[in-house]
Amino acid sequence: MAISLPYSRNRRYLTGIDWAIHALDAITKRETGHGHASQIVLVLKGRLEPPSFRRLLRRMLDEHPVLSGYTSRDWNLCPFWKMGEPRPAGLPFTTEERTDDRWTEMFPAFESHVNRPFPSPRHHLHFHLVRSGHERSYLGMSFDHRLLDAFGAETFLELMHRTYAGTEAEAVKRIKLVEKAHLDRWLRRFLGGRTANRLQIRLSRGGLAALPMPRKDPPLNTRFDFAEFSGDETQRVLDIAAEESGPFMLLPSLLARIVHSLHRVAKRRGRVRGCYVVPVSVVNRSPQNLWEKLFFNHMSFLIFQTPADIADDVPELVAHIRGDLYDQMQTGVPEDLYHASILTRIAPLEVMRQLARIPMGGSAGSCYFAFLRESGYRLTEFMGLEVENLIHTPHVPPPPGVGVFLNAFQGRLNLVLSHLEGILSPEEAASLTSSMREQFLTENSVEPTSA
Repeated sequence: MAISLPYSRNRRYLTGIDWAIHALDAITKRETGHGHASQIVLVLKGRLEPPSFRRLLRRMLDEHPVLSGYTSRDWNLCPFWKMGEPRPAGLPFTTEERTDDRWTEMFPAFESHVNRPFPSPRHHLHFHLVRSGHERSYLGMSFDHRLLDAFGAETFLELMHRTYAGTEAEAVKRIKLVEKAHLDRWLRRFLGGRTANRLQIRLSRGGLAALPMPRKDPPLNTRFDFAEFSGDETQRVLDIAAEESGPFMLLPSLLARIVHSLHRVAKRRGRVRGCYVVPVSVVNRSPQNLWEKLFFNHMSFLIFQTPADIADDVPELVAHIRGDLYDQMQTGVPEDLYHASILTRIAPLEVMRQLARIPMGGSAGSCYFAFLRESGYRLTEFMGLEVENLIHTPHVPPPPGVGVFLNAFQGRLNLVLSHLEGILSPEEAASLTSSMREQFLTENSVEPTSA
């Protein structure tokens, strides 16, 4: 099937992964009142000056029309990102002052910030600055996942600093804002769709072990619990994961501990039947195409299913997930899901939302997991201030409304549990976060992989 439909050569058509993110945005807006968004918080040493930052925001908006784009459809029914006028008057930016500069005291301000909807369909970024005396500044950037994925958002912050410093020219020259329509390779797309359908059927068997969604009308806010690791602790986590999972695949060891910790909460609730299903996003970038793939979504997905009756046993979980990972990579599941997603773009978002309710009783799984082992922000300063940490606080689409985000920055790991209010009590969320942190640092008698 070599038929290829014509398309405009100067447009940024949305990929299948982009359209899946648009569907998650529509689902999240309907269920919670806000879209599929996330936030990065930069912890800075010193005081960031609002006037200078506002000037930088104005320049970024003027020089990058993609920031105020929106979704439209071409005559060939393929969705694309429409850029250009009219642009908003500015990017939203709020500030506040606090006396206590501890992160635990700052956290509620940024939890509140990320739960604010964007003011209009043309706004995809929202900034909030909290300053404490002369010691620290905390800069939060809420971002629309339809425009930036987590790695791309980190890289965008680097572009902002480079623009402030006047060193952005080479990076800007490489940014790619055109994407072909991918209205070709139909046989490969349909073969991918067949694999995706079989995967959905397999995942729906045996029942889903998941915490129930709260019975409450929107708006529903997302809550976050945070844990960090020192440099030595981070190295221990990575060493344990590499020993158990293989030197280049840390995922099975980390995911096993997340499922084990979630199972502890489920057991206390008496909800331990079925299987835990965890979608995991994998970054599809290399240092060579970091700037080319700055905007939109460049990731693939793996989906893991583990029986609840082995979730008490971390070594068995690691072995099970490790085998599942190898099977998915060898059979090309991520590539098949990519090709299958291309076919979904013809469906309106309301249809996509309804289709998402069919498998597993309308849930995408038990929880989400994402791990950024490498940072897209590679600098040690931002606008003249030393960067001490970079922390993510992402929304998780409901259901399941629960997700774990792990990121590395300057040799240290940050762990964030994201949960829609009402799914976990504050005590359960704190216990789950503490359990995951403890488990990441605990070595188990897992047979080392020879891979």
